[in-house]
Amino acid sequence: MSQVATENPPPASKPRKSIDLWHSVRDWLNTSSAIQVATEIGFKSPAFVEAHAKNLSKEHELFQAIFSANVYLVPLDHNLFDEKSASERPLVARFLDTQLPSDTEGSLYIHELEITNKTNTSVPKKDLVVIHGYMAASGYFLKNVEQLASSYPNMVVHVIDLPGFGNSARPKFPSQLLKLPSSASVLDEINQITGAEDWFIDKLELWRLAKGLKQFDLIGHSMGAYLSSCYLMKYNKQSDGSLLVQKFALVSPMGTEPSELSLINKGDFQFDHSEVQSNPLKELLAAQDNEHNGINQDFVKLWERLGRPKFPNNVFLRTIWRKNISPFQVLQWLGPFYSKILSLWSFQRFHNLQSNSKEELADNTELILKLHDYSFSIFNQYQASGELAITKFINHEILPRLPLSERGFVEFLIDHKIQTIWLYGENDWMNSKGGQYCVDKIDKLEPQLATFETIPNAGHHLYLDNSSAFNQTVEKFFGYSNRT
Repeated sequence: MSQVATENPPPASKPRKSIDLWHSVRDWLNTSSAIQVATEIGFKSPAFVEAHAKNLSKEHELFQAIFSANVYLVPLDHNLFDEKSASERPLVARFLDTQLPSDTEGSLYIHELEITNKTNTSVPKKDLVVIHGYMAASGYFLKNVEQLASSYPNMVVHVIDLPGFGNSARPKFPSQLLKLPSSASVLDEINQITGAEDWFIDKLELWRLAKGLKQFDLIGHSMGAYLSSCYLMKYNKQSDGSLLVQKFALVSPMGTEPSELSLINKGDFQFDHSEVQSNPLKELLAAQDNEHNGINQDFVKLWERLGRPKFPNNVFLRTIWRKNISPFQVLQWLGPFYSKILSLWSFQRFHNLQSNSKEELADNTELILKLHDYSFSIFNQYQASGELAITKFINHEILPRLPLSERGFVEFLIDHKIQTIWLYGENDWMNSKGGQYCVDKIDKLEPQLATFETIPNAGHHLYLDNSSAFNQTVEKFFGYSNRT
């Protein structure tokens, strides 16, 4: 009796690790130099307009591939808007460039993804603002926005690109906020840092006014959480006494822990700065004698107990920090190899990426490629803008120069009765002890106003690493219980 020969199954293809070199060269050749100049210089040129539109199309393609059938994504060409399709779906998403007042009209704008849920307008409307961190942009919340917008039936989620990041305008960052003379005092340095903070948060306030937001919930990640905190201390209490934000999620926030680097670690300045509502550092800046002296051993013991972020300390990082160089400037110098190197990160970082549809893709290569194309499009723009500010806020070890825990932020949260949740990833390199320290300080004065939680199976980008757990946690915190 003859035996039927059985065929061996074909060997499984190895997961792709990067794009090929020709793809990288093509990306480099197709990048317009018009998008690599300050927005106020290039925004009127046809080449800039074309390049900006091209970048928006990459972002649109990415979200079109991610969103489920529950979302109608408005075409970039509004002439193609399908009102019937939009009305048939519970969620409508669109990309917006909100113009802000500036010396050069039309050159300053905040880019955002806005996703709206109007399935039940009889309940109170809620707005949620989401602010990304450093080396990121709104597109990296691609696994969160649909889920968050679906969690409450009368909701608008605004995921914005910070000034100088993503597809927002990239004005030249002021040189006076980067360089100080050798004779500069500690007071001069503090003034410079708060000036860099204002460069961002004043634009965020202009955006809020342009959008007409009178109250909103807030999520900030990493540097976005730090700047959100600065924003609240300056703008949260309005002239009529109302509060813009009453619930704030700090996601792996930067700049929490005190250390020897702090410019305000002298004992005389450890007081409630929130009494000066418009400027928490006003009293400190008015001091004439603000030098690094009088540091007692209790401070030293506290620094040792809290530790610091688990971030590499090397010569390269120290050098670019000292010279106020963005890491993306270094990558741009690699020319045709830039996209190739970035793709190594893309394929490793997002290897589990799936769309929001119920069917899981057996091969998600095309999806990762769309995210890589988006990443390259936003990281290969003008670099001498908002990205440079990071060297002022923290040092190369991610230690803050004006720690939130030392500048009255905790007292401010208590005074304004702002509920906070401090979220970290289980494998986060950011120093979670800094957040826990802030929560403990709040608990001693106002129990149950602050919560500390760890998201399992996640690192610093916990909203991506474990999006399901992250989404559920923030939905519960904000009270978005009426899921559509």
